[in-house]
Amino acid sequence: PLDLPGWQALRERLHDQGLEIVTVALDVEADAARPFIDQAQPTHPSLIDSAHVTGELFGFVNVPNAVWIDESGTIVRPAEAAMPGTTPSGSRPWAT
Repeated sequence: PLDLPGWQALRERLHDQGLEIVTVALDVEADAARPFIDQAQPTHPSLIDSAHVTGELFGFVNVPNAVWIDESGTIVRPAEAAMPGTTPSGSRPWAT
């Protein structure tokens, strides 16, 4: 939840080019994540998955993780560690 502003900034920068961001909190207690979402006020879909269904579907084993899904709904890049503004190598290609 603390990285919601970073994901929001990335969405604002690239949404016109077709990127959509969906953030998913994996808190067992929805009330634990809700204040962070409310504070960030994201304009992208921000969900709470207390049953960890997304982890089972996409292979998330830790957070933050990301999965890339193309326009047809096909997973084109499997779950990997992800932080807004960085790549797995630690570089920051999206930073302004």
